[in-house]
Amino acid sequence: MKNEQERRLADAIDVELWQMNRSSARMFLHIEELDEVASYYKSHYADQVRHILETAGRVLRHEFQFRGTWDMERTSVPVQFGERIDWNHIPSDDIEWLYMLNRHGYWVELGEAYLFTGDERYAREVCEQMTDWIERNPVPEEMTIQGSGAWRTIEAGLRCVNWVKARTFIARSPHWTEEMEARMLLALHDHAEYLCRCDNGWKRMSNWGVIENTGLLAAALAAPFNRSAEWMKLCVERLQDTARLQIMPDGIHWEQSPLYHNEVLICYLEALILGRNHGIAFDPEFLERVRSMAHANVYWTKPDHHQLLKGDSDDNDVRDVLTAAAIYYQDPILKSRGYSNIDAFSLSLYGMAAIDSYDRIDAALPDLASHAFHSGGHYTMRSDWQDEALFLCMSCGPLGGGHGHADLLHIDVHAYGRTLLTDLGRYNYSEATPLRKELKRSTAHNTTIVDDQDFTVYADTWSYERIASPMSACWRSEEAFDYAEASHDGYLELDDPVRPKRQILFVKPGFWVLMDTFAAKGEHAYEQRFHFAPGEVQLDPDTGICRTRNADEGNLLIMPLGAEDGESLLESCHYSTEYNRVEESQAVIYRRNGSGFTSMIQLLYPLKPGDTSIPTAANVEVRTYLGEPVDRHHAEAVQVTEPVTGDTYVLLVSHRVPALSSMSYVVDGIQVFGQVVLIRKRGGKKQVMVVK
Repeated sequence: MKNEQERRLADAIDVELWQMNRSSARMFLHIEELDEVASYYKSHYADQVRHILETAGRVLRHEFQFRGTWDMERTSVPVQFGERIDWNHIPSDDIEWLYMLNRHGYWVELGEAYLFTGDERYAREVCEQMTDWIERNPVPEEMTIQGSGAWRTIEAGLRCVNWVKARTFIARSPHWTEEMEARMLLALHDHAEYLCRCDNGWKRMSNWGVIENTGLLAAALAAPFNRSAEWMKLCVERLQDTARLQIMPDGIHWEQSPLYHNEVLICYLEALILGRNHGIAFDPEFLERVRSMAHANVYWTKPDHHQLLKGDSDDNDVRDVLTAAAIYYQDPILKSRGYSNIDAFSLSLYGMAAIDSYDRIDAALPDLASHAFHSGGHYTMRSDWQDEALFLCMSCGPLGGGHGHADLLHIDVHAYGRTLLTDLGRYNYSEATPLRKELKRSTAHNTTIVDDQDFTVYADTWSYERIASPMSACWRSEEAFDYAEASHDGYLELDDPVRPKRQILFVKPGFWVLMDTFAAKGEHAYEQRFHFAPGEVQLDPDTGICRTRNADEGNLLIMPLGAEDGESLLESCHYSTEYNRVEESQAVIYRRNGSGFTSMIQLLYPLKPGDTSIPTAANVEVRTYLGEPVDRHHAEAVQVTEPVTGDTYVLLVSHRVPALSSMSYVVDGIQVFGQVVLIRKRGGKKQVMVVK
């Protein structure tokens, strides 16, 4: 080693202890088990191995395209450099590309390619790129709390984890010399000192703080640094603080994005694994909070195991995260929604011992399929735990900061293996495209709009001018039905204030009735918006009946009920399932002008693949027990008859809280008393269920 490097190393590290242990140091995997890991990968994960080798081949050519499952900002268009990589390159005005380049996740894939093939080109490329990056990107002399460019603090944290992972894979290469490792360790020392200085209240409320301090822990454990114990103590305290602040009591991450919920969960799991491997104890409260995030995934994901596109999210399968969490906690419920056998992601975190450890867990599904997240404001209705289950999630919770979208009262619907109604995604974070604003606005969500005004008003990519708050949520789940109700204050600032309310009844196991009401004094224009996943959509403008036409897949029928004086239309919209990718889709919009109290009711009826039979539905007269007709502003009822079973359901909704005996209404010949009442008629028998 060069004299200057030797001097710096002696100041930073216990050199003798490092040299003694460097050939057997463990972060996630034991170096001694790498051959077994490689063999298992090649025999069980052929597709992943092929993808890794393809990615590594491009990186050898200095061609970069970020396609990792949990890459936060994926790219679809490759960028090619010559002999020298420009670490400050920003294509198409998207600075997130620069950030992805400087996270160095592709060095892990180069290391894995070396492990699978023994080809020294991959190990040499890691060493050359790392040397070049370290030489050309010194720690900034002046820093801000977030940093900038290659030294944005979140990138510094991600680099630390990726560097130590890559080191394990190429540790046996002749290119990974003691001098090369010393160079990396000195750079990690600089990263650790940098990250120590980058803490404040905002960081502890942000995914940044979690990512950065997981990186600090990785750096502290990478070698016997003179300050390792101090760094470890500091990052453990910070990580525990972030969990206390960021994870709501129901397990939802406060930023209200399933993507960042899982990015944070992955970091916490990495920290816990590193802690277990090195004898670091975390508080029991921290362990349970992280576990609650994993359990939130069980209910918050669709039947196809993919996370919702809520907020700034991509369409990711979360089974790898649940599998990793199940292994750490030995949790039967988490395994029931993870993979049947250990996957490549978890094997890379735990090593060979986790194969038997996972096999020994007896998977057990939760007792209940539907679930309410009262703190997060999400209400999930699910028919069962099968892949073909019917699923609806209504969201009406806090915004969640910059990654949150204006999505109060939004619903997602998935049934018979197909996403039917969906959030439209995020596309990217750049103000250079109008899509960022378009996809964050209220109008991009399956919710209601009053007078063409947004209830939460977009300011720029990370902020809002005015933020609506959720109000008056109600939830009940029973064997025969689920019921959710919520409202918000986004239109209370109008000259004539309007209070929107959404009520959804899931008549198990087959369909939903959705009722939107608007309490006001004057006249307003109201909209219901429903955005579909790409596919054929047909609308009958005379009846307003809308249905998807997905061949050999599940479909959705939307049937307007209630008042008949509205209009409906189809319009095109943009749909983004991942960062930097967008396609066309369609939305149906129902419009109605109303003065005073106004309601809009829809039957949401999923259809099995190939099913052409549809239900019959109609409005039902409501009377008082004295036989007087009831104005629909006070109460209204609808009837739905199943096409196959012939079962008939009558739903009565009283728009006022029943407070007098005269508000005991008669519907379909039955006197009832309640704000929401469901009557089931089956085989000549009638069952009355007071929902609320």
